[in-house]
Formats: sequence, C-alpha cells, structure tokens
Amino acid sequence: MAAKEMTVNTLSRVRLILQETFNSPFTDSYLVTINGQTVVLKRAGSYQDIDLTGVDLHRAHLENVTLKNARLAGANLWGAHLTGANLEGADLKNAVLTGADLKGAVLTGADLEDAVLTGADLRGATVDRETLSKARGVQLTV
Repeated sequence: MAAKEMTVNTLSRVRLILQETFNSPFTDSYLVTINGQTVVLKRAGSYQDIDLTGVDLHRAHLENVTLKNARLAGANLWGAHLTGANLEGADLKNAVLTGADLKGAVLTGADLEDAVLTGADLRGATVDRETLSKARGVQLTV
C-alpha cells in the first residue's frame, strides 16, 4: 500500500508497532493523513486551527502541544498524554478522551459536547463547569 493511500488508523497502528515493538526513535512523532497530506505531530508542537476530525491518537504522547481552535470532533484520544496541552477553543465534540491525562491543560472555550471523559485526569486544567457539563463521564465535585 502506498503511503498516500494509508488511512489515519493504519498510520496510527504503524506508529504503535514501531514504538512498542522496536522502541523506535519516532516515539515523539505521530503521523496522520489529512486531506491526502501526511502531517507529523510532535510533543510541544504548535498546530493551531488544524483539522484532525476523527483522527486516532490513542495513547499518543503530546504533552504541551498547542491545538488551539483545532477540529478534533470524533477523535480517539483514549489514554492520550495531553499534560499542559493548549486546547483552547478546540472542537472536541464526540471525542473519546477516556483515561486521557489532561493535567494542566487549557480547555477554555472548547466544545466538549458528548465527549467521553471517563477516567480523564483534569487536575489543574483550566475549564469551566458549563463546558464540562456537556461532556459524558465527568464527575464534578465541589
């Protein structure tokens, strides 16, 4: 299969195989295909306004990444490491963030409608109750 024909899911599986089996030097990089173009996402990178709708980045290590105003609707971010990430204004509708590490992340103005946050770690995150109330699996304490 030619590289340009690979889907986001196929590239994510390749990344995980390289990372887990061969301890690849690409462990800080995640390849995704967007409109036929391959994009490399890295820790602490800046990807404002990027369209990552439906992308599979489960267990990705994207600490301190800037995804301000990014479109991540329906994305699989299960178990993703997003500590200190800037997700201000991001569209996370229907995204799966189960078990995600969002400590210290900025979620101001993010759209979390029907996003699944079961078991997500939001300690120190900047987000308001109204935004969180639209998500599923969040237990708010006073």
